Amino acid sequence: MILPGRCAAIIACLTLSIGSWVAPAYSQATYPFDVTAPTISSPAAIDAWVDAQVKEIASGDRDKVVAARQALMLPGSNDKKSAAFLAAYSKAIGTKLLPVASGADAHAKLNAGIVAGKVADMGGTSDLSPLMVKLISDDSAPVALYGIRASSSLIPRVLGDRNLAPTDKIVPAIAAALAKHLDSEAIVTEAYQSLIRVINVPAAAQQLPQATITAATPKIIEGLLDLLSVRSSKFGKGETEIVEPMAESPAIVFLAKQTSWAAMNQAAQTRTVKTLLDIASGAASELQLEFDKKSPSRPRIVALQRLLKESIGQALGVIGSYVNDPALTAEADKLKPLNTLSAPAQWTQTINGIRDLYSKSFKIQASTSNPASSPSAPAN
Repeated sequence: MILPGRCAAIIACLTLSIGSWVAPAYSQATYPFDVTAPTISSPAAIDAWVDAQVKEIASGDRDKVVAARQALMLPGSNDKKSAAFLAAYSKAIGTKLLPVASGADAHAKLNAGIVAGKVADMGGTSDLSPLMVKLISDDSAPVALYGIRASSSLIPRVLGDRNLAPTDKIVPAIAAALAKHLDSEAIVTEAYQSLIRVINVPAAAQQLPQATITAATPKIIEGLLDLLSVRSSKFGKGETEIVEPMAESPAIVFLAKQTSWAAMNQAAQTRTVKTLLDIASGAASELQLEFDKKSPSRPRIVALQRLLKESIGQALGVIGSYVNDPALTAEADKLKPLNTLSAPAQWTQTINGIRDLYSKSFKIQASTSNPASSPSAPAN
């Protein structure tokens, strides 16, 4: 189940990397525009040049495709790009590459994703959003992966803008792609990382205004919870194997950060705890399902145990300290003595105890059936 997504990503990367070896060098003089200009006197010149490169990307000639991709990423232009240029360039890239993203040529679409990501990294505007949504929504896992990765730099700027955030379609598209490609380890991992890659790295976050980070964080948290809900709904059902259980870890760690918890209102805090409990119950059921197999997978068992102990257990323990309730932290700490030799029933019993206490403390309505008590029961 893991190989298709992993291999697809590897093949895509190799294809694009091999092509880049023959790409020509470009200099600032090659471009018919000034990237530093405070005003753009002729947007038509940018449009025409971008259009010419996009036609090469759609040509099917691999050498021309790679050369055009390199050109569109402005490799010879290291000067700080003006807001006016980025606005005009983002609009041109978003408009001209959208038909490519809607076409049938997977290689061209992959190159469109790389260009979109690079322009977003430069400080590209929300005019790139429709292009990214189209790539993210592609049926091809490699194309969707590049679209998700390309959106990383744009997400916090869109969600941190009160005019753009209400109509954002990128995060919902990532959630839909995650549901579509649950068998792709690469997409599962990238879906979480795309939301937090920028604001979770101090050096990258410092490039954004603090007001943007403050405004974006609650919405990023909401997006992470949406993604976790997609995955947790599949845990413990026995319908499909959950690829790479530890893929959830970066999202869980981010949700349990003090700054993240402080950015949540009461409803978001309650939803966070419920989501963690749902994943814990589902993972405990997955653990039992794995042990019940004729040939259990040792690496998978270890991954599920790590998810329960190192990710969820630690996150819930920290949350217990945030709300000044030593009993909650003590209950979460009951996972610490468990190890790889502990029977599945011990994990289930411990998770059930944690779920009961945290549900009571955060006033989370009890489920009609506890998914951790029966491997066949669906996760909440």
